[in-house]
Amino acid sequence: MSKSNALPNGWSLTTLAEIAQPREERILPVDFPSLPYIGMEQVEPHTTRIIGRLSSGSVRSSCMRFYPGDVLYGRLRPYLNKVIAPDFEGLASAEFIVLPTLDGLSSLFLMYRLNSRDFVEFANSLNSGDRPRVSFSQIGKFPVELPPANEQTRIVAKLQKLLSDLDSSMAELRATKTKLAHYRKSLLKSAVEGKLSQDWREERLAQAKAGGPPVENSDQILRKALVKHREYWEARQLAKYTENGKHPPKGWQDKYHAPTLSDTDNLSSLPEGWIWASIEQCALPEASSITDGPFGSNLKSTHYRDFGPRVIRLQNIGDGEFIDAKVHISEEHYAELTKHSVETGDVVVAMLGDNLPKACVIPVGVSPAIVKADCVRIRVNKNLILPSFLNYYLNSQTLKDRVSSLIKGVGRPRINIGNIREICVPLPPLEEQIEIQRMLTDKFREIDEKTKSTNISLIQCDAQRKKILDSAFSGQFVDQNPEDEPASVLLERIRQTRQEREDQPRPKRKPRIKKEEGERVKPILEVLPDTGEPMSAADLLSGCGLGTASTAADIEAFYIKLRNLYQQKAVNVARKDAEDYVFRVVDS
Repeated sequence: MSKSNALPNGWSLTTLAEIAQPREERILPVDFPSLPYIGMEQVEPHTTRIIGRLSSGSVRSSCMRFYPGDVLYGRLRPYLNKVIAPDFEGLASAEFIVLPTLDGLSSLFLMYRLNSRDFVEFANSLNSGDRPRVSFSQIGKFPVELPPANEQTRIVAKLQKLLSDLDSSMAELRATKTKLAHYRKSLLKSAVEGKLSQDWREERLAQAKAGGPPVENSDQILRKALVKHREYWEARQLAKYTENGKHPPKGWQDKYHAPTLSDTDNLSSLPEGWIWASIEQCALPEASSITDGPFGSNLKSTHYRDFGPRVIRLQNIGDGEFIDAKVHISEEHYAELTKHSVETGDVVVAMLGDNLPKACVIPVGVSPAIVKADCVRIRVNKNLILPSFLNYYLNSQTLKDRVSSLIKGVGRPRINIGNIREICVPLPPLEEQIEIQRMLTDKFREIDEKTKSTNISLIQCDAQRKKILDSAFSGQFVDQNPEDEPASVLLERIRQTRQEREDQPRPKRKPRIKKEEGERVKPILEVLPDTGEPMSAADLLSGCGLGTASTAADIEAFYIKLRNLYQQKAVNVARKDAEDYVFRVVDS
């Protein structure tokens, strides 16, 4: 629409509800197993791209049927703007509104119109909450400036050309980001396996053999550290006897349990001068050098304040990087939880979430702070291992592959503090760790600069895409032809076609057979795929026979049954893109 709000020649002002009406054909996928299925997760946000298909045979809940040329609009979380126009027949999640188009209305024109910025803002303003969902009665009020049919075709052709070029550029940028991420992972793997510093190590060993400074012996340094562990324990025990006015009993020193290297299965060979050591061996001798956060009522979200000592949570732990998400507690509360304190240079490890283990080093300026539950704080012996080197190893794919069998739970993957204590770490001489840190710092800086530049380009491309769509519906995007049939004629034809359909006698509905009370809702395990494939909570509700007409009691009963199945470990729940997915637990 032009800034003067005057309609271009031949255009007409209408609404979405006047030019399209939802298709109501809802069917069971079992009746059409050969048709492809598209769920919300198979549509990329904002881009009108289909990024995958499923087999209808793998879906149990009822679906919306669509035909070539229909426009599918995702009504859940309208800010994601999931809208497509498939050129094939198939089934779609009930979260899609299926809009067939009438003669003279281009389905691609309608798709791009729903993809434009002003429509996204309109739809997103209709509802709020964690899972906003719009209805067609709401979005049908959106005003549409409708061009003549021939001009729609010209607009679509130009849009496809411009957006195709832009999409190609964005695909290249995303591929660059993926390559940079893979390169970062390969650098970490190379570093913790000794390949990155191989040339430096060989040169250093040659210098030592030629009479230069000797190379540090990691094994000797570890032995000295373990002696310090024992000395610290003995001093603590003697202090306790003295405080209680007692003499140490005979054999009291035999009660000492030295930190050991217990997870020795399938340990690979290491470069010359490197040894294996457990995280517990690398930590300071204090009993609290490895600790998780306070549990239960000791620290709850109601304790959070706007200022004061920090709380280090899962949200602060990126893949090797500290994320500065701030939450505070009072000074008085912090004083009660100093056992869980976090200082500059501590390594904090996530015990819960995806891609475990995941860790970061606490930077300057964060403490005073404490670590929260589901996180482990490690205070290392810096004469033995650099916090940065331990951080590299904890975030490496080498370790992730090694400890994958220790991770429990599918919906909420978890690793425990005992597993973390026993993790075996490859320990190079300290001077080689320093060199590895220098090399990785330089290379990561280059990767970060390239990633930042790529992200800026992607943002610019996204802004350009919005500008193209904005201009497409201004009336000045393509040349106008005075010989084109005016949109007013098209609108009148659409109204007549709709009226003719409404005047046709509707087929009589089959009388509903009243079911017994216990049979009104299908069992959850009957609807969930027995393959263990996840199903969105919305699709599961629908498949069980629950919808907008269901009573609050029905919905509550459904969630009680779901919770019971979860507690019985018959089903599990996973969170993806801020949406819950339920799946049957399948014995391996």
